[in-house]
Amino acid sequence: MGRSELIASLQLQGEKKSREIWHKAETEAQTLKKAGNEAIEQRRAEADALQSRLVAEQSRPVLLAGERQARAIRAAARQKLALTLYELAQENLVQLRKTDYDGLFAALSQELPPLQWQQVSVTPTDQERAERHFPGAEISLDPNIVGGMKVVDASGRIRVNNTLQKRLERAWPDLLPDLLATTLKKEGLE
Repeated sequence: MGRSELIASLQLQGEKKSREIWHKAETEAQTLKKAGNEAIEQRRAEADALQSRLVAEQSRPVLLAGERQARAIRAAARQKLALTLYELAQENLVQLRKTDYDGLFAALSQELPPLQWQQVSVTPTDQERAERHFPGAEISLDPNIVGGMKVVDASGRIRVNNTLQKRLERAWPDLLPDLLATTLKKEGLE
């Protein structure tokens, strides 16, 4: 082998070795680049998870406070609605006087214990009814009574309030839940 052949052979081997080294360097560079990208993605995922966790932790008290306020507002609204419904019911008691009130008055007086009633309080328009149902009793007129009567026995110890207002007051705790449910459902609020 001559000198030019030796140089050509060395040159070929050098180029081959150079390509191998270069290929190996490129492969290592790609592997390192891929590992770097994976590490970046891992860090990004960890940062996103941390951010989500921090947002959730900081949002929870705010959401709980908002829910508490919403419950308080709904409770206040229900209470106001209940009061409004009660006021409307009181205003509408007068409607009970429009159909067979004589029968209603008689039924209310028959509900009373069979005692000698000395005082009977009624609305002014019920004076004649009271005189018929309670002969001999002192009849007092109370314009605040819508219907029914208040009675006191001869000893003054037994008092019965059998007015429409008192009957509504007693029945109201049983009536209110259904009225609220019906009203709220009708309005699409429940």
